[in-house]
Amino acid sequence: MNEVYLVARGHSLAEVDGKRIRLQAGDMLVVEPGERHTFIESSHDYLHFVVQAPFTPGDKVSEPSSS
Repeated sequence: MNEVYLVARGHSLAEVDGKRIRLQAGDMLVVEPGERHTFIESSHDYLHFVVQAPFTPGDKVSEPSSS
């Protein structure tokens, strides 16, 4: 199951597979199956919504880099 976090207000510091990611209102964080994740610290007004979507193998498309 994919989890999509939609940040509505405030800010937070998340960690996904050891990488720290700063989030603020308007941001979106996608966590894929098997990725370890947690929220380390959040502002007092932090609010996010979570959408859970089934994982579909082969649903990703790789685009060539534009360099």
